[in-house]
Amino acid sequence: LFAYHSLRRSSDPAVDLRQFARRDFLLGNLFIWISTLFIFGLLVLLPLYLESIRLPKLSAEATGLALVPLGVGTIIGTVLAAVMYRVLGVRWVTFISAALAAMSAWLLAQTIQPTANGPALLAAVLGQATVPSVAGPDAIRWGMFIVGLSMTMVAIPTQTLALEALSGDALAKASSLVLSTKLIFSSIGVAIISTIFVSSAASRATDLVAQLPTSGGANAAVLAALQAQIEVQAGTWAIQHIFWLICWGALGMMLLALCLPGRRAVAVPQPAAEGVAGATPAISS
Repeated sequence: LFAYHSLRRSSDPAVDLRQFARRDFLLGNLFIWISTLFIFGLLVLLPLYLESIRLPKLSAEATGLALVPLGVGTIIGTVLAAVMYRVLGVRWVTFISAALAAMSAWLLAQTIQPTANGPALLAAVLGQATVPSVAGPDAIRWGMFIVGLSMTMVAIPTQTLALEALSGDALAKASSLVLSTKLIFSSIGVAIISTIFVSSAASRATDLVAQLPTSGGANAAVLAALQAQIEVQAGTWAIQHIFWLICWGALGMMLLALCLPGRRAVAVPQPAAEGVAGATPAISS
């Protein structure tokens, strides 16, 4: 109904869906949506992993400090994307940023992984031994840094592609459309990744329980400790599974990036010739 009203009924829509008829605007938004699907999911998963899955669980303050490398990566990525966009154009900056996203997902999938199966967990709990801990903040800092780097290096060139040909009222409306649809896809991404996480963790927990020997007599303390360790291993396995999916998705983005335009010629305004109004601007590369 909203789309119908904007396209057919309103002469001056606040959010102008007609902009999607422009190829550059559609392509730019397509990449923004794809990257948003997993970027916002990661921004939910990483704090969840540090605060609620890994043992010992971090406080909110410690989790915020652990995520500093991600913020540093976004700052550096902003500067790099602006410089590289002028030199390489949107196609190769997006290709490189998608490659960085694939590398960060691969690195985190290699780092965040389970450390014990069901029988090993039971033996450790019964023997009061220490279960090998899963990756902590120090182990994933470089992966988070590259995630932050790739986030802005995708967003800046694709958003520039979508909006660079517009000005005035059209630019304001198109910017609103970019932001609105990005927020919609961020919600979808969080929902999808959260659903995959819950279902994968539950499936893995069931597998770990099935690996345990069927013998009774365990006291409540042993069962509670065993359940806590199963939750750690199952949650870690689920997050690793999601990072593998993101890695494959980023590799697909690399191929799609080849469909984007390359470095374009820049219009250089020239002064009008004497006695001639509005001389045609020259084009240079």
